[in-house]
Amino acid sequence: MNGSKTPHGDGFSFIDSFELAANKQSLTAHKLLHETLPFFRDHFPDNPIMPGALLIESAAQAAGVLWANNSPDLPAPFLFLAQVLAFKIVRAVRPNQLIEITATLDRVFGSLAQFTVTVCEGGSPVASGKIVLSSKEL
Repeated sequence: MNGSKTPHGDGFSFIDSFELAANKQSLTAHKLLHETLPFFRDHFPDNPIMPGALLIESAAQAAGVLWANNSPDLPAPFLFLAQVLAFKIVRAVRPNQLIEITATLDRVFGSLAQFTVTVCEGGSPVASGKIVLSSKEL
């Protein structure tokens, strides 16, 4: 399945395409990080890397796409990052790299859902952790 299906504008969408697992409990998303993305210009001018906060945002967007595709009856049109339970960054992501984001639904409790997320580049992990999304605005 292609398309990000996130409510974000083009300038803040970190998913180009995704594949939903048959059991709808996980998905894999992809994003090509073009060198023209504005954050690369300033973070850092002579050594551009993707900010850690945007790695978390990428994971949250993938988790949101998973939850929305897993639960089409969600009461809210938007999902919000409610909590970062744990997130470890093990190496930098640079311009023109393709990241692969895997999100797995761990559990849903009311208006909240917990996910295990992993960001990889070139087949090796870049970052991983657990996050919680909310279907209610915080």
